[in-house]
Amino acid sequence: MYVVKNIQLYPFFRIAIALMAGILVAKAMDNPMPGIWMACAIGVYLMAVVSYFLFKTYWGACLLFLACFFLGGWRMSIGLAADMPSASCLQPSLKSGIPQDYSQAVFLMEPQVHGKVIMTRMMLLDGKYRGKSIPVSILRDTVSNKWKQLHEGDGIIVRAELSDYLFLSDNTYYNHLFLFEDDCQKASVTLSQLDVLERVRVLALRFRSVVLQRLRAEGSDRGFGILAAMTLGDKSYLDKKVRNDFAITGSSHVLALSGLHLGILYFILSIFFRKRWWASQMIILLAVWAFVVLVGMSASVIRSALMISLCCIIQMMDRKNITVNTLSFSAVVMLLINPESLYDISFQLSFLSVFGILTMAPRCHSRIVSLLTVSFAAQLATLPLVLYYFGRLSCYGVLTSLVVIPAAFVILYGSVAVFITLPFLQLSRWLLGRVESVTYGLERLLGWVAGLPGASIEHLYINRLQVVLLYVILVCGYLFVRKFAVFKK
Repeated sequence: MYVVKNIQLYPFFRIAIALMAGILVAKAMDNPMPGIWMACAIGVYLMAVVSYFLFKTYWGACLLFLACFFLGGWRMSIGLAADMPSASCLQPSLKSGIPQDYSQAVFLMEPQVHGKVIMTRMMLLDGKYRGKSIPVSILRDTVSNKWKQLHEGDGIIVRAELSDYLFLSDNTYYNHLFLFEDDCQKASVTLSQLDVLERVRVLALRFRSVVLQRLRAEGSDRGFGILAAMTLGDKSYLDKKVRNDFAITGSSHVLALSGLHLGILYFILSIFFRKRWWASQMIILLAVWAFVVLVGMSASVIRSALMISLCCIIQMMDRKNITVNTLSFSAVVMLLINPESLYDISFQLSFLSVFGILTMAPRCHSRIVSLLTVSFAAQLATLPLVLYYFGRLSCYGVLTSLVVIPAAFVILYGSVAVFITLPFLQLSRWLLGRVESVTYGLERLLGWVAGLPGASIEHLYINRLQVVLLYVILVCGYLFVRKFAVFKK
């Protein structure tokens, strides 16, 4: 009864579960039938309405969640049908690999050096594949070094033979374009064929590239990669050692823009505006979404911004803060927009971590104890998935969070201060130096922790069945603890 009573408090949680189940089944069937899925959804929904008004039983609610299941299958089927290659694509060309087509494109990421090539992602601006993006590798010419002139947001003319294989949804070899340096030339390109949202995105990426180059010119290279990743979402300046140190210490989440960073931004803006005044909440929302556009509108940042938006609406309604219902509603919206998000690692980890915090972290008066319990709850909720995807257990992750999260606050607060004081160049440079000192200190500290004995346990890969069993054990353990009121809220 305890479990049923608590589940009934969160209707959107049940809707989200039903929607996810429908998406999973439709994906497993791999046979797009959107018409059948939609017919089933409508039919079951009508049955639910009739059952509720005529019989006043729980069958109406059960049928409603079954309708959500079919709705998830319908949404996934639409995506599968759109991703099916055309008949011409199923007949691969036997021609030589000589490129034939010229296309305008723009870089969506700062090019990164990987051995003999630079890797980035570009979006096509014209032709049949206008608006589509694709990973690309470009062979470096180490004599002329022309590749050093290519940056995020730059326009290029690409000479390549494109086919539908390149734009399949699955991440395979065929989803990657390989070019020689002479096959792409930096050029001024027109964005007129893109929709307004994509144009704004490209312009924002260009602005971000200019800001990062300006910051790098004014500051130093000490900790700059961490600063660029945590403030503007550009991880191209991070070297392999820094990435590895953050991964070993369980701190990689602070390098990827997420709810933590937007939450800090929301908190900073809330200092200057009254929380329950609707106009102030609208200003905060505009600022948050402007930041989302600036950092490239990645899926994880959009999810976090959606969550912040819901929190703003809750503040305007003078209601409680974020709950499982709020989290579940944002998941439903994201999955209806893009059902493939369910298979995104960042989607899974971000929602499970917040779910773990909401359900397992007790309220504490001590900030240090609260920080520890929140970090432990988030890591416990995501542990099975971390083992499944990465095969690594960070032994000091909870302890390092005592330093990493406060440091993230300082870095983001300091970065905001740097941008505010840009008209006062000397003050801005001084603040930038202090922020870089904090990022460099954090880099050195995590490098030291990563070198400690037993910092992480490697190669703990588990299969899907073991993931399910681990979550069953976690849920049973949580219910057992709650039953005996160890975690009193």
